[in-house]
Amino acid sequence: VPLTPEEEVRQRFLHYLVDFCDYPHGRIGTEQMVVVNGMRKRADAVIYNTQAQPYIIIEFKAPDVTLNQKVFDQVSVYCQELGVDYFMLSNGLKHYACHIDREHKRYEFMNALPLCP
Repeated sequence: VPLTPEEEVRQRFLHYLVDFCDYPHGRIGTEQMVVVNGMRKRADAVIYNTQAQPYIIIEFKAPDVTLNQKVFDQVSVYCQELGVDYFMLSNGLKHYACHIDREHKRYEFMNALPLCP
């Protein structure tokens, strides 16, 4: 895989999750396919729970990409399609962890990363 700026963000963030936050390496999938409105898309990373169900979706961007509403909407759609309640975003400079509140149809920013499933 070419070491693009986005790929470097992904490698560093996943390293942090595995080595410092105790997320199991074997339950993290990269470039995971998601079908949205009949179109094949990909989630940059998916963390699976102990039942091998998608638990957290992570979207990475290069450091020069602003994490704007379009990026949040993109990962929110992936979460909806996969039935996932958590997502994380990172461009290497800013990082966000969110919980999806399905009852109120919104996401809430978290002060900490979701616990490892």
